[in-house]
Amino acid sequence: VRYKSFKKKNEAQSWIDNGGIYETKEMLQEKLPLGVYFDAGTGRGIGTEVRVTDKYGSSILDYFLPLDSINKYGNYLTKPGSTNNFGELLGCYIALNIALKNGQKKILWR
Repeated sequence: VRYKSFKKKNEAQSWIDNGGIYETKEMLQEKLPLGVYFDAGTGRGIGTEVRVTDKYGSSILDYFLPLDSINKYGNYLTKPGSTNNFGELLGCYIALNIALKNGQKKILWR
């Protein structure tokens, strides 16, 4: 069973009228603009992790950080006690540097 929600009835009707196709993760990624994406989080319970990726979700932190600073998930684990806000700001800083280095004009927060 799959579930899809809509905010308005006309959105649901439009989806049905267009074939009721569930978009895959890959289909959604194709629609994303080229750019550098960043985010931070504490979901793993190991501290604040920073993630910087391309539109497909592949880590590009190695464009800015040494490989030994990147964990097995492709993220940078900040120092103990760092807040998520610190991680978001650090992610933005790293994303800006990578974008400048590679001539990217779009930096997006996930």
